[in-house]
Amino acid sequence: MQQRAVLKNRRARSRRRILSLLLALTMLFTLGSVTVLADDTDSDASADASPSASPSPAAVPARPENLYVYDGADVLSTETETAVVEKCKALDENCGAQLAVVTMDLMPGSTADERKAYAAQVVQDWNLGGEGGNGLLLVLSISDEDYWLAPTENFQESFTLSVLKSLMNDYIETEFTNKNYDAAVTNFVTAAAEKAEAFVRAQQLASGASPSPEADENAEASGTEKKESGNVFLTILKGIGIVVLVVIGLGIVLVVVAYLHGRSVRKKRMEARRRRRQGGAARPAAPSRTGATQRRSSRSSGGSRNTARPAPRRDDDYRDFMNRYK
Repeated sequence: MQQRAVLKNRRARSRRRILSLLLALTMLFTLGSVTVLADDTDSDASADASPSASPSPAAVPARPENLYVYDGADVLSTETETAVVEKCKALDENCGAQLAVVTMDLMPGSTADERKAYAAQVVQDWNLGGEGGNGLLLVLSISDEDYWLAPTENFQESFTLSVLKSLMNDYIETEFTNKNYDAAVTNFVTAAAEKAEAFVRAQQLASGASPSPEADENAEASGTEKKESGNVFLTILKGIGIVVLVVIGLGIVLVVVAYLHGRSVRKKRMEARRRRRQGGAARPAAPSRTGATQRRSSRSSGGSRNTARPAPRRDDDYRDFMNRYK
């Protein structure tokens, strides 16, 4: 009985530990999700604040005649500048979105806030994005090996902070670090133009505007690109969170069901043992075989005494002796 009680206590402690672990995992996942959502909200807020930052006192260069490339640091080749201008001009004519690239020996501002304000001032002075307000600026600071991306207010819905970081890491960082500025600018403009056009086409379709024939041919691709331009990481995280929560819920249900089933089985076994003990106590005791044997032995002994012959008397023996010797 003591061993059963010890096993029962161990099982109960094991179940409590499992439930505590599941609850702890649930709380950790919930806290992580809240933190990620807060970070994403802060990131979007930072991106929204970019164009409206206070103007920097540093002078902003006049917008170049080609409208899209200002090579103040003289680090871009003529071929690259021509190719970028043609790409940006085609994007502007097709959907009204505008990309611009600025290279400088040293970008004004010593802090992130100052440089953000300067980039916002360039966007404002150049009227980047035109009437639709769909514009994106890339500034390369050569001396201190830094660069900055500044979307217009209307473009922040598509070019969130996470998307901007992805563009930097995937298309600018490596080539810029290796001082291959032509490749960095070309790669960035190609990728950003695709995302910008997809976003503008999706906006036109959503508002019911008449898109160009190219938009009709690429409507499905535009919708796909718009979805991909969102916060992919947060979407994947939400999906994983839902799966984890479902698995945890199923695990808790299975543990509860197993616990209740175990209690039911143990209760039935205890009831069966109690009934067997009660049945054994109510059964009459069997007669003693020893007593019956003794009684039979007594009866046998009594019968033998009744049938035995009586011992001869002494007078008869004497007469027999005397008659024998007459």
